[in-house]
Amino acid sequence: MIQLEKVDFAYNKAERAMEIPILQQVDFTFAEGKRYLLSGQNGVGKSTLLQLLARNLRPTGGKIIYRRPQLEQLKLAAVTPLNTVNSSLNFTVEEFCRNIVQLRILRDSRQRKFSRIKDLFGRKRQEVETGGNSVAYFRERLSKLTERLDLSACYQRQLKELSQGQYQKLLLIRAILAEADVYLLDEPTAFMDRKSAELLPEILQEFLAPTCLLLLVSHEDPSLFAAYNKIKLQNRQLTAEV
Repeated sequence: MIQLEKVDFAYNKAERAMEIPILQQVDFTFAEGKRYLLSGQNGVGKSTLLQLLARNLRPTGGKIIYRRPQLEQLKLAAVTPLNTVNSSLNFTVEEFCRNIVQLRILRDSRQRKFSRIKDLFGRKRQEVETGGNSVAYFRERLSKLTERLDLSACYQRQLKELSQGQYQKLLLIRAILAEADVYLLDEPTAFMDRKSAELLPEILQEFLAPTCLLLLVSHEDPSLFAAYNKIKLQNRQLTAEV
C-alpha cells in the first residue's frame, strides 16, 4: 500500500549551517492489511518516519508511493502523544463525541451514490441510496469504545478538565471511528492508565478493518503485539526483524 524508494530525510539546522540525517536511501514496502510494530532507540527518527508517511513532512530525497494514484482518496488517521491539554477546550466530552459522529456521517454522505429506478412504465422513480453507515452504527461503536476505555463517566466534563490520558483516549477513539485505510499511531497509549494501555491490542483487533494498514510505535510490552510484524529503525535504515 505504501512504498518507500530510496527515501532520504534530514533536518536542516540553519543556525548551525548543518543537516542532521535521519533516513538514508530507505527502501521498504508497507503492505495492505498488515500490522507493524516499529522499534528503535529514542531520537532515532520513529516519529519523523510517521510524519513522513502522514505527508506532514516531505522527503529530502527519493519518493513515497501510495497505492492509490489520487492521494486524497487514501484516508489516513494518526495519533500522536500530547504534552498538555488545551485549556481553551470548553466543550464537553459528550459534545466532542457527538461531533465525531456528525463528521463521519457528513463524510459518508459525500461519498454516497444515488441511482434512479423506474417502474416498467417509467411513471415512478425512486432514489436508492447506497454506501455509507448509519448514525446508529457509529453511535454504537462510539458507545462501546468509550465504555471499554472507561470514559463513560466523563461525558459531562469539559475537555480542558480531562487528564492527558483521558484526552489521549478521545483522540484514539476519533481515529478508530475514521475507518481509515492507514493508521499511524505514535505512542497512542501515552499517559493512559495501565488497564487501558494493555487493552489497546484487543481494541485495535476488534475495531479496525482487517484490510487497513497499521503502523504502531509503542513502549508497551512487545509481547502484547506478538502477532505484529516487527520492524526497526537503526543507523538511518528501516529493516524487518526476523
